[in-house]
Amino acid sequence: MNTEKLLGLYPNAQKKNAPSPDEHILSLIVEDYFLWIDKNSLSAQEENLLKALFQTTYSLENHPWFHYLFEEQAYVSEESCRIIQLHLEKRAEFLQKEWQETIAELFPEALDFFLYTETDGLIIERKHPNYLNTADLKGIFLSLDVDFDLTTQAFVGSFHTSGQNLTAMFDEERKIFLNKQTQIQVSDQTTSIQELALYYYTKELVTSSQLTNEYQEIIRGFKMEEIIIELWKNFGNISSAAKQLFMHRNTLQYRIEKFDEQTGFNLKKADDLLFCYLLLLHT
Repeated sequence: MNTEKLLGLYPNAQKKNAPSPDEHILSLIVEDYFLWIDKNSLSAQEENLLKALFQTTYSLENHPWFHYLFEEQAYVSEESCRIIQLHLEKRAEFLQKEWQETIAELFPEALDFFLYTETDGLIIERKHPNYLNTADLKGIFLSLDVDFDLTTQAFVGSFHTSGQNLTAMFDEERKIFLNKQTQIQVSDQTTSIQELALYYYTKELVTSSQLTNEYQEIIRGFKMEEIIIELWKNFGNISSAAKQLFMHRNTLQYRIEKFDEQTGFNLKKADDLLFCYLLLLHT
């Protein structure tokens, strides 16, 4: 059930970008918003049903970054930092206390770390010389998943300076992460904004265009999907792409030239390759 359907059922509910600090408000995560519903308007059965269907949020007293990011309260930090968003899929008996202690040890430069729902958390990490890149973080979270018998989706935000509007930056990064969870099919559980930005920021434009829909059909008609993706992954290098496709280089060269001849898309040119790859992101 999406936000608009819930608003139809509960017309006095409010769609917000942050959870409610009021204990009399039921704060639900629906799509990429928080939905506030006055508990006085709900029966006990309705409240329990909504809690079972949707994630509810905590209000965290001892975490200043929670109040800063979600409740727009003042928090002054002179350091550049990034926000790593986590979503947990727990199995069996989750050793939450031990997991949180391990996270704290692995991120000693964290300015704050907390779960704001049963399954969603944030690590706010200051920029330091030995910070881990996304590839390193992938390995760490995979190891933790094995040790604690869970699956972690992580989204590594960019470093932002203290002068930037960090709450607005976080709100946008959070929506990208939620979009990834529900709509973007990627093999890696740990991703960064750089890996998802191209899809997220072009989705509406590409999916609403009749012209791009026609181009997508052309690519599918020539069965060029795999070739375009491997060329993109290999920076346009035909020899490297041919190896990944288990195809002779000359065969791949012929397919590329034939595609160019029939469609006008020259996959040896960076602009053409980028455009075709972009079309495949939204098929």
